[in-house]
Formats: sequence, structure tokens, C-alpha cells
Amino acid sequence: MLKIGVGKAGILYPQDFFSSGQEGFSGVHDTPLVHVTVLESDRRIVFAVCDIVDIDDWHDIRQKIANTVNCSVENVILHVNQVFSTPSCSCPKETSERQEDAKSTLLHRVVLSALLMAALEAQANLVPVKIGIGYGVCRVGVNCVLKRNREFFRATNESGETEHLLPVIRFENDAGELISVLFTVSSAAGVLENAFSYEGNRLISGDMASGSERLLEEQLCANAVYLLGASADQWPTLRAEWDYIDGEKKIEQSDIQKRGFLFIELLSRRLARSVVQAMDFISCEEVRGAVRLHRRKIIFPACGQQQVSEAEIIALKINELVLIGCPVRFCVKTSKKIRMNSPFQHTILLECTNGHQGKIASNHVKTFENEMIEFLNDIKRGS
Repeated sequence: MLKIGVGKAGILYPQDFFSSGQEGFSGVHDTPLVHVTVLESDRRIVFAVCDIVDIDDWHDIRQKIANTVNCSVENVILHVNQVFSTPSCSCPKETSERQEDAKSTLLHRVVLSALLMAALEAQANLVPVKIGIGYGVCRVGVNCVLKRNREFFRATNESGETEHLLPVIRFENDAGELISVLFTVSSAAGVLENAFSYEGNRLISGDMASGSERLLEEQLCANAVYLLGASADQWPTLRAEWDYIDGEKKIEQSDIQKRGFLFIELLSRRLARSVVQAMDFISCEEVRGAVRLHRRKIIFPACGQQQVSEAEIIALKINELVLIGCPVRFCVKTSKKIRMNSPFQHTILLECTNGHQGKIASNHVKTFENEMIEFLNDIKRGS
């Protein structure tokens, strides 16, 4: 039997943060959210999700979550949705060491505070659940790698490969009442990204990640969690920093500024509607056996780096669903190939999980795909 508990909280940035004017932020438009799901069968597993751009000390946050809910740090999965309209924990090069330490400490504290609040709520409301998986279609992302004159540019490419499939995971209690819904989007929440307002400043926003979660939670009266799938070559179909080709055939950008918040509203509503439509066709079943975590370490060179890095891949298995979290970024084509060759009925791949180590170098993509497929086959043989 599987029990889950869910909790959420908002990340509350103190006024002190805005006095420094770092990254141009002057206030908050809408509060970015964090969600925590505690899963309990023969062991306790925590899945924590943050609607922010990055985290400075992944292990420290995971350890403190583990201490709060009384589980092993190895059983804490921490996932970030790469929301570009939130402050980065990494400071610009011109920032002094003292400023960087102060900013990093402050951001670490406010994110950790929200996560621990959500974790406490989650462990306090554990209930037996059934699980169901289904798929919808939603066009909120588009390819963002454009090739012109043998060069590659970061710009909207309508003819490039993209992913409109929307995997949806549904948890409901024994009475059939919805407890939580998780949905995976192959696009970072970057509608605003580097957009500025008319006054020359920026406003913090949870973008279409927190926007779609709020809409769904209002409609469904249950927890709703946005998850980041393959996004290395994808971005939102509507962006405040709009790219275009000028009269001299150069790629330029135009910032429509605060009007970009309308784009967030539109994409959030489109995404929420697609999730609800997909849920109509999901039937839930009992969880057979215990929930399992599997790990595999891989060596890979990140894009633009000379040295190779070691990354730990983590896989959460529930029935015929395997949710794989990677600390690396990859393209839609890679995600599709791994899923197509998976021995499981449902395979969902997530980026920015338990770390953020950059995009996989193009000359290592095939090796990464083969290692991931081998990992999935090993899990199948051992299950």
C-alpha cells in the first residue's frame, strides 16, 4: 500500500533583497511556489519541487528536508523547474564576494524555509492512494534552436523538433477523491526570462509553472505540480523577449515588458485546460508492491566544458511508471528516443533533479541515450 502526503508554500522574498537591485528585481508580481510530496510504502521518499531558476547547495537542502520528515537524504528528490523570472543563486562576475555570499545565503534561506513548511504539511496528511497515468497534448513550447548560414542561434524555430505530449500522473484516495496531479512540460518556464518593465526593473514571477499550478488547484481543490521535462532546445511559444529577423536578416529581440504577464496567463490557462482534459481519461489502480528508488552514476562532458563530470541519475518506480530525474539538460529528441526504447509502459524524464550540471555535449548524446536505456533495462530485470 502506498500513502502520500502533499504540501505547498510560497517563497517569500524579504524587502532587504530588493534594496541591492541585483538582477534588476524590484518586487514580486506573483509568489513562486514549492510543492512537496511525501511517499510512504516500506520506506519514506520525498519529492520536492521548486518554481525557481536554480539552487546553490542541493545537498544541504535535501539533508534538511530529510531531517524534517525523518527519512534518509538518499531518499529525497529535489527538482527545479528553471523559472527564469526568479532570482538566480549564482551572482554575476562583477559581484563582490561579500555581496555574493549575502545574496546566496538569503536566497538559500527563503527557499529552504518554504520547502520545510511544505514538507511539514505533507508528512502531516498522509493518506492511502491509488495511481493513474495518462497523456494529453498541449502546445505551450516550441523549438528554440535556429540554424542560419551554417550557424546555430537561440531563436524560435517553428519547424524544429518539439514535444507537445503532456504526461499526467494522478493520485486519488480510496473514495476516488483527487489528492494530487503532477504534469510534465517540455519547456522551461521562461515567458518573462530577461524581460524588464517600462520602469527598467524586473518583477519576480513563478511564470507559467506557478500560474498553471494555481489555476489547477483552484479548479480541482487538490495539489498540482509542474515538472520540467526536456528543455535544452525548447522555450515557451509566447515570450516577452520576442525574437525577429530584421531587414538585414539579422536576429533581433524586442522586449514587450510588462505585457508579457498576459502571455503567462494565456499559457497557464492553456496548460491547465490540457491537464484537466487528460485527467478525464485516467483511471487509477492500486499500487502493487513497494515504491522503489534506483540510482546510476554516469560520466559525461557538459556543453562548453573541457572536463567530464559525474552525474547521478535517480529513478522512482511505481507499478509500470518510472520517473527518471537527471541533473543534466537534454533535448526533446533524446527524451523521445529513451522513452521509445524503455521497457516500461510509462517513462517520464526530468531535468534539473538533485543538481544542475549543464547541457550534455552534442558528441556525447548517443552515449547518454544508451546508458539511460541500459539503466531502464537493468531496473526492469531487477523488478
